[in-house]
Amino acid sequence: MTYFKKQVNYSNQWAVKKREKQFPFLCESEKIEREKQFVCVRERRVRMSDWGPVFVAVVLFVLLSPGLLVQIPGKNRIVEFSTLQTNGLSIFVHSVIYFALIAIFLLAIDVHVYLG
Repeated sequence: MTYFKKQVNYSNQWAVKKREKQFPFLCESEKIEREKQFVCVRERRVRMSDWGPVFVAVVLFVLLSPGLLVQIPGKNRIVEFSTLQTNGLSIFVHSVIYFALIAIFLLAIDVHVYLG
């Protein structure tokens, strides 16, 4: 049973030792739980970095550049292909589409690519 609910950074061993000196009345289960948290933090440091969001953002940015593959709305028609021209409205429409696809891929589908 703890009387103090204080957030302690368990990745810092000095803070753990200081807490043990301040609160020697911690029960054994809390010490075990604290050690699990410490090990979990150490494993996260060793884990590879997640490049999924970076790749998704770059690919969508290139593919949704107005005028590169498609331009919505175009100058003469609603949809024009490979015109390499743009206007303010098409930039706005492409940015809304980009935001929607980024939200779907990163939040709903949760794309992950681990490298390194």
